[in-house]
Amino acid sequence: MRKRKFYSLLILFIFFLIVKTTQLIERNKTVETIKINKIEERENKKYSALVTKVIDGDTIKVKFLEPVPEELNIEETIRLIGINTPELNKHKSAPKEYFAQEAADFTNKCLNGKKVEIKTDKVSSLRDKYNRLVAYVYHEGFLFNKILIEEGYASYYPNFKFENENMFTFQKAERYAKDNKKGKWKK
Repeated sequence: MRKRKFYSLLILFIFFLIVKTTQLIERNKTVETIKINKIEERENKKYSALVTKVIDGDTIKVKFLEPVPEELNIEETIRLIGINTPELNKHKSAPKEYFAQEAADFTNKCLNGKKVEIKTDKVSSLRDKYNRLVAYVYHEGFLFNKILIEEGYASYYPNFKFENENMFTFQKAERYAKDNKKGKWKK
């Protein structure tokens, strides 16, 4: 009789565990679905922002002009994805890299105080190791990341994977700048 009671309780306990585990799995699936929907919504949308400061050729500060998803802040430092401009080395003992000032001046002239649209990437992480938002910047309908490469102020920067279509576009833009000796490719 005791064995029977023990096995009955054991079966009841196992049943209880199965029900609770199933409920937990279903809840987690719902949470994951919500997260995926938020990410997809963010990836397909451009957010209007005002450029408040240009830090260097490929890094700007913005203030968003509309509500943004919870993983973004109303004010962000943005690192333009897929490109690399020469470093100004403002806070380092190293000298400025060749064409760094020209790249920073070009970005400043084009973007500082201007309204832009910010779009995150579907493939890359949302932030870099310095916690900067990694994104595409559009100005007057044009992809500014690409313009910097085409004009010879930036290089294509494939060190971090991002959308294949844009990787190909940026590679072509760099080839164009080199072939036409634009910007830093003059020398």
